[in-house]
Amino acid sequence: MDKLVSKKSKPTRLEGEWPNLWLYIHNPTHHEAVSMMREAQRNLVNVEKFGVVRGLLTGSFTSYPQEKLNEAWKCAIYPDHGWGGNGGYITDEVFKEKFRQSQAAANEMLEDVLGEIGGMIEHKQEGLPIVVFNPESWLRNDIVITKVNVYGLDRGHFVLTDDKGQHVPFQYLPIKGQTKDGDIQIVF
Repeated sequence: MDKLVSKKSKPTRLEGEWPNLWLYIHNPTHHEAVSMMREAQRNLVNVEKFGVVRGLLTGSFTSYPQEKLNEAWKCAIYPDHGWGGNGGYITDEVFKEKFRQSQAAANEMLEDVLGEIGGMIEHKQEGLPIVVFNPESWLRNDIVITKVNVYGLDRGHFVLTDDKGQHVPFQYLPIKGQTKDGDIQIVF
């Protein structure tokens, strides 16, 4: 440990995409499964990050979802280099189902932790607040796609503003899957 933290130590700096050495074979033919894997792995890392933030904000790590994370990571890395191998398409479907389970668990945990953190923010403006979290340590300028429930509000007069009251351009998007009355999806 002393050697590792000494001023002479120069750790290797790694940057870029999450490496997955099997993508060169499987991405073109298993696009849906590999896309679920990538989303799951990114969101599991974000659950870990924001789980720590939530623990620091609340002063307790009792709600840190360690067991759920462990299970989701097992599903996220379950498939190996056996795609199309023993069992053929059946093996592929088992692998895809593991990615689906991991993706669903990651999304559920991320929604939970971000919802709790978002609920701690005191909003000073009127209206329905939308909080955007950046899991990276650098400024980003990306698109945001989110569902908002505007039940009882007049959609024709929906305005999106930033924390300074400036209008933010947005566009409505169709929603895939089940929705509740009043759900809309926007991109900004």
